[in-house]
This record gives sequence, C-alpha cells and structure tokens, in this order.
Amino acid sequence: MSRILPITLLTLRSILREKVALCMLALLAGVLFLLPSGLEGDGTLSGDVRMYIRYTLGFSALLMAGMTLWVSCASIATDLTNRRLHMVLTKPVSRWQLWWGKWLAVTILISILMTLSGMVTLWRVHQRVGEESLSEHDAAVIQQTLITARTPVDVPEKDFREEAVQEVKSRLESGWLPPGQMTEEEVILQAVLYLRTLEFSARAGEEASWTFALAQPVGEGELLQLGLAFDGTSMGMTSLQGTWVLGTPDAPDLAVIPITGSPSGTEVFPFNEQGEFDGATSITARFTLDGEEGRMVFFKPATGVRLYRPGGRFAPNLFRAVILYTGLLALLAALGVATSGMFSLPVACYVTAVFLFMQAFSGVVSEVIELESAALTREDIPAMERVLRETRVAAFKGIQLALRPLRLGQPLERVASGERIAPGEVAGTLGLRFLPLLSVTALVGGGLFLRREIGGAV
Repeated sequence: MSRILPITLLTLRSILREKVALCMLALLAGVLFLLPSGLEGDGTLSGDVRMYIRYTLGFSALLMAGMTLWVSCASIATDLTNRRLHMVLTKPVSRWQLWWGKWLAVTILISILMTLSGMVTLWRVHQRVGEESLSEHDAAVIQQTLITARTPVDVPEKDFREEAVQEVKSRLESGWLPPGQMTEEEVILQAVLYLRTLEFSARAGEEASWTFALAQPVGEGELLQLGLAFDGTSMGMTSLQGTWVLGTPDAPDLAVIPITGSPSGTEVFPFNEQGEFDGATSITARFTLDGEEGRMVFFKPATGVRLYRPGGRFAPNLFRAVILYTGLLALLAALGVATSGMFSLPVACYVTAVFLFMQAFSGVVSEVIELESAALTREDIPAMERVLRETRVAAFKGIQLALRPLRLGQPLERVASGERIAPGEVAGTLGLRFLPLLSVTALVGGGLFLRREIGGAV
C-alpha cells in the first residue's frame, strides 16, 4: 500500500493537469449551479424539487461518466505513449501496484465530485422549499410526501398466464383468428398484458379493490399514504371524480377519501391521522369512479396503486443514491484502466464507451429478446431465418446476463419521488454485485497488462 499511494497521488496530479479533465470540471460546476436556474418546472413545489434532483444529479452522473471514461482510459495508455512508464517500472514497483494506484486515483476523484454533486443538490432542494411561504400544515405534508424516504408496499403480483391461455384457447376453438401474422404465443402475451392492465383500472359505476399485506403491523400514530400513478383514461375523459374507501378486512370503511382533478401524473393522500389503522396487518383500498357508464381510468400496472410507510430521512436517502452511482462509475473506471493497459488510448475509449452505451440501453436488449423469442414460436419461419434469430436471442441473452449486475433500479427516480433506498440494498449492490465484477475486471485487466511488452514499440 505504501507504493500504491504515491502512484495514486501522482495520477491525481496528472489528471488535474489535463485540460479535458478541467473542462469536465467546469461543465460539472455549470450543471450544479447554473443549469437549475435556467430550467422551468410545472410551477409546483413538488415538480421543481423532482426536477432539481433528476437534472442536477442526472447530468452530473452523465458528465462524470464521460470524464471517468477519458481519464481512466488515458491513465496507462498515455503514459505508455509518452514513455513515462519506462522509468517508473525500473523502480521497485510492480505492475499490479501501478494498476491499482491508477484505479484508486480515478475512484477518489469521482467519489469527491459525486459527493459534491449530492451536497449541492441537497442544498438546492432545501433552498427551493425555503422560498415557498408554507403554512405549518403544508410544510409537514411536504416533509412527509416529498423530502422524505418512504417504504413502498405494492399489491401482490398475480400470474395471469393461465387465465390468458384459457381465454385464447376458448377464442380459437370458437373460430376466432389472431390478427395479422401473430402466433398463439404472441396472442397469449398480449392477453396477459391486457389482464394486467385491467387489474389496475376502474370502470365507472363498478368498484375496484386492492389489498396490501404489511410485513409489520402499523405502529401507533404512524402516518400512512396512498400513492396513485395514473396511466391514462378512456377516450374523451379529461377529468375524474371518485371515492377511495380505505380499511382493513375486519373494518373495511375506516377512511373515505374523495378525489377530483386531472387523471395524470401522481397523487399522494395521507391517512391514519387519528390512529384508526394502528396495529393493522392488512389494508384494503376500494375505488369507485363516478361518471358515465363505460368511462375508465387506468393506473400504472404493479406500481399505480401503492401504500407508503415512513422509512427515514431525505438526506441519507439521497446520498445512498449517490453511493450507487459512484460504485457504477468506479466499475467504469476499472474497465477504463484495464483497457488502457491493453490498447492505445482511442481503442481503449471505444471499448469502454461500448460498455457504457450497452449499460444505458439495457432495456432495449430486454425488448429485443422478448420480441425475437415470441417470433420464434411461429412455425412458418424458414430454417435459415430461425437459426439467425436463435443466434441473435442467444447473443442478446448473454449481453443481458452480463449487464444484469449493473442495474441500479432507477435510484434518482426513487429519491425524487420520496421512495426509500434501503441501506441493505446499497450494501448488497456494492458487495455482492459490484465488488465481484471489480475483482474480475482487475484480474483480467491486470493480468493482460503484465503480459504487455513495455520496452518494445507501442
């Protein structure tokens, strides 16, 4: 370690002398202090706060990814090109120590800058809240629903496949034909999607109900929240009016919440102010939509109707998101240092950038796999096309498997909506996913760097 630290300090000094790094630092300062001033939200306090979190931290992480890519790829490749490493490696310093010193320097830099981004974001959020002249009640609501860390409780997920299979089978037996060239499996998938959509919808004049099972009973005086995320309405419906009735299986009518307004965005309704739900282990939510027959309102599947419980404070939750992004950038730095020890600077940047883009578009990979797998169920596909599709699916599944440990679960969106990121989730992500990937990257990258000829032409 005594030999790694001097390498780390020298690398940090070299990074700060690089003009590209300084340009990135200037851009980061602009994002933190100037960008929020030029953005206009929806005019509401909650909209502005969410905007500050998403844009400030989001753009900061994006710029940090670009800077991490460059400085990590240049850490060894530039020294090899300039032949600075030739003198260093004549000293009692191993290549492993050099590799870890370079990675540690980049990681320290991004950790400091990401922490700074988090601190500025926290300051901007509290500054924005302080600009509003809020009553004591409104300030308490903001603290409970926005600048907080709530634990979500979702409706248990149902498996609609069996019901969809029976429905499709019944239709096919009655002479119904799938539209276009859709296979039976594609029709079943569409039926599952349709049933899941109906599960989180309400039709005028009919009562829709959901049940939340609680892992821990409601504590004395614990403030609960009903969260709604709208996903659209039937044609011609621009506003909604209805009634939520909350309760328990034994007492189903403990709280009545009338709602009216625009069926878009998200809404949060606190309840249990009087302690009527204290000790409950299960909560029921029933909704009746008012209006003409046939009118419908849709909530987002799985997360459109949620129960929120208090889970902590906003500042620690924000910095848990910062830690997750810092860990991902540290992995990017390891890949950059590994490629810089194997390739020239342009090639190292290209390889690392491909990895970065693949991680950013991992959702597209999942969509391709789903579409190609559904297409393979068709019996009329030519043999050569089937082989090509199967090869494509296998390749994309391999990419998906490699990228799965890098999925963070949208920490910025969760923090912006006041949803808690558990410390155990952060520890598990860093220790069980990122650390093994870092070890493998260091083992492969450092091992190949050991085999590279330094004294020859580079």
